[in-house]
Amino acid sequence: MLFGSRILCIDMGSLTAQSYAAVNVKGADGSATPYSAATSNRAAYLFFQSMLGLSTEHGAPVMVHDKFPTRKLNQYPGYKESRFQRYKDAIENLNLIDPELGKHEAPPNAELSTYQQFRQHLVPILKTLPSMHAYAYGEEADDTVFTLACSLGKVSKVKPSVYSRDTDMMQICAIPGCRLILKKGSAPAHVVQDYEIGTQYGVRADQVALYKAFLGDYGDSIPGMPRFHTKYVISDIIGDRTTVDQVYDAWDAGEIAYDHWHKGWYEYFEHHLGYALAEDLAPDGSYIQTIERGKGQAFINEKLARLDPDCNAIYEYHSGDYVKFEELYMNLAGKMAHNLPPVEIWNKMVRYAEIIINTFQKDGIPISVAD
Repeated sequence: MLFGSRILCIDMGSLTAQSYAAVNVKGADGSATPYSAATSNRAAYLFFQSMLGLSTEHGAPVMVHDKFPTRKLNQYPGYKESRFQRYKDAIENLNLIDPELGKHEAPPNAELSTYQQFRQHLVPILKTLPSMHAYAYGEEADDTVFTLACSLGKVSKVKPSVYSRDTDMMQICAIPGCRLILKKGSAPAHVVQDYEIGTQYGVRADQVALYKAFLGDYGDSIPGMPRFHTKYVISDIIGDRTTVDQVYDAWDAGEIAYDHWHKGWYEYFEHHLGYALAEDLAPDGSYIQTIERGKGQAFINEKLARLDPDCNAIYEYHSGDYVKFEELYMNLAGKMAHNLPPVEIWNKMVRYAEIIINTFQKDGIPISVAD
């Protein structure tokens, strides 16, 4: 890998969850096992092995973190509800316009899961490495990554590769020179090609958020518009458009065939409510109300699915502390740490950090030096 031509943005939530899930054996009832030293031992070893393997293959890493709770989660509590169930009670008590939103690692009164406990032990170790970290308060890691990719795309010949398990990140493939290394389930991670997005969704990379606005994404708890038919959504509703606004402008201008746009609603009213196929047969306005509710949901879905290209990202350089790193890493990874010598990790991170700092300084991206 020619490090001078590419850096690697690692979604730390994705990599941490992947490492932990691989070694965390659930109980017979499907419940997570209690946090244990043995679990963290194996997960930490797998994490650092994965991180170094990705770096060697795809470029010098920037470690991208979430700052919980994110605005999406705060404004739409159903978003990723299963993944963030532990934050539910805390969200209900948060002020939606609190300027301090997200400026804490975990919400108040939230019970930490066993995975979150592992993550809390891992993050301090990462900050002892000579490395670059990126985050935006109140924003998800995806948005921070997308902002970094857009920034480099405007000024730099050095392009980012992004490692993530989130299909929302397919949007990054629309930025020239950027690429996504997608890891789904137990399948090996692979670089996503443009044709794969077209094969899976039938749209371009810059239309993925619009696709999810109408058809949803079960994995991210984006509900989609009920009873829409995929083939009509892609060919007639999405077409060459990229935003929900453009779709509704086209509908208002009569550019979308009525029977295609509302085919799902036709079936809903005719077969479930007994109405004929005519909008004037709902004198109480229920038909129009249902359509308007669907329209509102489309805009909400788009906000959930579309990545922010201009969030207030902060880039921190940690110069490193070898003694502290060795102590924390050995405590977390235990005897397995001896199979991956700390000095090896350290020396590689020093080289990677130098590459990233030179890239950021050359392209005028501000860096703060953490204590």
